[in-house]
Amino acid sequence: MNFAIYKDKIVFSLSLYFSLLLILSNLIASSRLIVTPLFILPGGLLLYPLTFVISNIVNETFGSYQTRLMVFHAFSGNLFTLCVLKIFSLLPATSPEVSHAWHTIFAISPLACFFSFTAFIVSQQLDIALFQLFKRRFPLLPSWLRNYFSIALSQILDTLIVDLGVIYIGMHYSFTQTLQIMLSSYAYKFFFNLISLPLFHFGVKRIVNKIK
Repeated sequence: MNFAIYKDKIVFSLSLYFSLLLILSNLIASSRLIVTPLFILPGGLLLYPLTFVISNIVNETFGSYQTRLMVFHAFSGNLFTLCVLKIFSLLPATSPEVSHAWHTIFAISPLACFFSFTAFIVSQQLDIALFQLFKRRFPLLPSWLRNYFSIALSQILDTLIVDLGVIYIGMHYSFTQTLQIMLSSYAYKFFFNLISLPLFHFGVKRIVNKIK
């Protein structure tokens, strides 16, 4: 297959999934917590870690420029989606029940948007930079290890920004409760990072084989 055609096709597909995961994560995370007897997690966290896997697949196969472009497009698409939802929320509803249901599902506070967007941009850029740094400094290091360490480090910053901003400042949880949520959030991300290693390996291998 022609490399340029295949590259456009695969980057478009991965960018689409990347953007959808980001939008869904922000919509769910805006007002929902997953509460269990053992831990508490922000709702959007269930899907969000997949964005790091996708960005590292693109980073490994097509480079940092293409990855940053994908992140920028996803950020722009997410911002556009939230602006559209905000505009429609200002329009009159057909009934109070419909209005309540709409705001229950789609209401996103400006504070949550700010910290979620900041965490996304900062952590994704750090992940991209660390992945390429490990690739240059440790050329013999397997790609799946570069993927693991770059995500593990960048998600520390992601967890700090979004949980302190949204949970502690925005939702007014105590610092102790926020710390518990942060530890649970990062533990989940750490575990997800481990179990997603085969997905990263399979994705990279499939793309490389197609290019050959």
